[in-house]
Amino acid sequence: MNILALETCTAAGSVAVLRSSDQDSQSEKLVALNEWMRGRSHAEVMTPAMEDAVRIAGGWNTIDAVAVGIGPGSFTGIRVALNAGRAIAWSLGRPLIPIRSTDTLIEGVLATGLVPSTRAVLAVLNAQMGLVFASWIDSARRKSTSPIAISPEDLAKTIAKLKTSVTVIGDAADFVSKPLLLSGIEVGKLDSSLDFPHAATVARLALREIGTRPSSSLVGAFPWQSVQPLYIRGSGAEEKMG
Repeated sequence: MNILALETCTAAGSVAVLRSSDQDSQSEKLVALNEWMRGRSHAEVMTPAMEDAVRIAGGWNTIDAVAVGIGPGSFTGIRVALNAGRAIAWSLGRPLIPIRSTDTLIEGVLATGLVPSTRAVLAVLNAQMGLVFASWIDSARRKSTSPIAISPEDLAKTIAKLKTSVTVIGDAADFVSKPLLLSGIEVGKLDSSLDFPHAATVARLALREIGTRPSSSLVGAFPWQSVQPLYIRGSGAEEKMG
């Protein structure tokens, strides 16, 4: 199975094609990858990056499923990958698997093996207006929380209740670190390259969502019509208008 993954929820955009083996669903190969920082709009960069990745993978007829980052993140950025993913899934008759950007961040960190099992992992993205989008997973590693929009101070109070140290990732990591430290929480940080959701991780999470479902059932299980952007709060313009 070839999964085309698209991620444009933050300032970093990426496109990847991940191939899994029918014989071994845990056997994965990154076939193609293009990534960029948004010097120009994602819309200008993503289409040629996507076409190049698909060409490397063997063409559009080799793409079995599409995965897309749905947010939270940039209001306009989310739409770029989502609209492309919908169009591709519709035109090719392929399933479209939605993946939250905060889940992608957390999975990217856990996959490094660099976070001690005693630490929680906190993903934070800039939500503007003094807020962050936040989601976390405790040291038991059961399931990440649904992302919320919250102030750094209120987030620190919430994380303090976990009574554990925390590794912070995301483009708002520096923004929340001081309130966390002032709350007596030990804060760890990894390489800044992990602060943005990555298409290769989106594809890996999509493969996990697919699980053991037969390929014939995937379009019904993941219809493109049901995939919506994850907007947790209104845009800045909407909030100014009340």
